Amino acid sequence: MNPPNSPIEIVSHCALRVRFADRIRADLPALIQSVCQQLETLLGDHLTDLIPAYTSLLVIFNPQSVKLTEAQKILRQALTRASAQQNLNPPTSHQIPVYYGEETGWDLAWLSEQKALSIAQIIELHSQPTYQVYTIGFSPAFAYLAEIPERLAAPRRATPRLHIPAGGVGIADRQTAVYPLDSPGGWRILGRTPLDLSLKNPRNLTRFKIGDQIHFEPISRQIFQRLQK
Repeated sequence: MNPPNSPIEIVSHCALRVRFADRIRADLPALIQSVCQQLETLLGDHLTDLIPAYTSLLVIFNPQSVKLTEAQKILRQALTRASAQQNLNPPTSHQIPVYYGEETGWDLAWLSEQKALSIAQIIELHSQPTYQVYTIGFSPAFAYLAEIPERLAAPRRATPRLHIPAGGVGIADRQTAVYPLDSPGGWRILGRTPLDLSLKNPRNLTRFKIGDQIHFEPISRQIFQRLQK
């Protein structure tokens, strides 16, 4: 049984979950990333996987080499260390060029009509903030970024598209993201980046980490075509 009021939950004989909060907070990505770093050091080869989410972290370990009670102790130690050190390492920043155009921004016209905004206003609203990576999911290297301005927030499509091209930049509710590879998807597509974020480059698997900062830079059609080449 899980201790009362404890953020650590026993999921199975080889998995523990930490719940950091009951709602999304801007300070959580850096804390969760710091806990992940501590666990990688403390558990080493005994660590099987780390699965971070918006407000929680699932820790999977090798039960043949680490007992459940020992894993709990190590996790509490990691939480203590992370809380003390999370602000010592500045976040990594990424600049992502985006072409917001008719050919690439399939939902720009729809969003313009729904929100009574010009295309230029949509581009400005989307590219102005610096976003945080809150979690990685859906597909490898798919980074969930938050939060877009409330004025721009829009629901997912009722019927997902069967094909979103790699590099498609979309929004869903208050989130935004880049599709790293061709896939189905229901997000509203505003543009496309010429950057290759696919796993053809193995480094893309770890390009984005929780807590990283992302800024979208609008580019012209000419620059988009040149960078694609």
